[in-house]
Amino acid sequence: MLSELRELSPSPVRPSNVSAEAEWQFDSREWVLCSRDAQGELHGSLRAHRGDGTPSLEFEYRHGKRHGPFRRFHGSGKLAQAGRYLDDVPDGLLCVYSEGESAYTIRECCIVEAARLMKQEYRRGQLLAESFYDVLGELLPDAEGAFGANGWPQPLRERESDAQLLEYVFWPTSEALPDASSEERVVVEQPLGALQEAIQRAAQRIQLLRAELLVSGARPLPPDLSALAEGAPPLRRFTFDVFDEEHATSVQVDETVPAVHGSTALSAQARLEFTLLSTLCWAAGSSQIELPQRLAPRPELFAALLHASQRAAALSGHEPVLDARAHFHGLDETLLPASALERLAEHYREIRAALLFATDPECQSPWQDDLGRLSS
Repeated sequence: MLSELRELSPSPVRPSNVSAEAEWQFDSREWVLCSRDAQGELHGSLRAHRGDGTPSLEFEYRHGKRHGPFRRFHGSGKLAQAGRYLDDVPDGLLCVYSEGESAYTIRECCIVEAARLMKQEYRRGQLLAESFYDVLGELLPDAEGAFGANGWPQPLRERESDAQLLEYVFWPTSEALPDASSEERVVVEQPLGALQEAIQRAAQRIQLLRAELLVSGARPLPPDLSALAEGAPPLRRFTFDVFDEEHATSVQVDETVPAVHGSTALSAQARLEFTLLSTLCWAAGSSQIELPQRLAPRPELFAALLHASQRAAALSGHEPVLDARAHFHGLDETLLPASALERLAEHYREIRAALLFATDPECQSPWQDDLGRLSS
């Protein structure tokens, strides 16, 4: 019956602002333009317009799940909501705007009548705080007469970018390490020459990213490491086998710079590369970015390895264990959305990868694929 109704209800005249590829959806009465992956799941942008051409919604999808920025629109075409999704749940700042003079177009209950904007901060679907604003953007008390939520910093804002604004400083000297000891002494077991080559390759990778950032106009830039990268050995791709008593494991190495697009992604990658470079220099005994001429003992190597693993695990997953104390990134993790926590976890995984390479003589590159960069 439904298919018969569709056939009897022709599509309306396509508005001039609606793409020729958009299809009329009988159920929702909207023009919808979307892309899908090889499995037929929504993947990429989805754009919907009402029959008269006014926008309805804009979403980003990743393999069937809402992931990325989104916007919804009132029937008038005025913006109704703007926020972000992470793995199909709200994450970060959500702004909800009234339609006209009615606060109840924001939500139907528990709202002050003067509200024209509601802001909420989420972490992976969990509401952390909310506040209301009048037509002039002034903060209003909530329905119970309180301002803000349990002392949450005001005004509410998007904090995802906090993890994107990390400075290019020598991270290891800023990190407070726990008291930890190992039954076996953990030391740098890579030869000085191998560690020097890894440091030069890391500098070369940063220089390549820096050139792209210069073109994009993004700021701040990573430091100019051309002197350190001069004469660097080539970036390699190769495979080698690691043998144990039972079988051999094939390890992939790709030292080329990963393909990332957009100034935000380039900046994030450059900061990860700088974290790895700093850790390699620190492991060799240096307290700054340089090509070490000798190896100096680091008795806290095991503590650094343990700490990096613990922090990477704590910041990953659906129930992160957060710490308000400033770590190498200097951020209060208890205020951050899940997307920003994932960024910080990536830094700790880079630290761990660099230290595993430095302390394991069987490792052939800091960029081999068995050093635990992927989150569990």
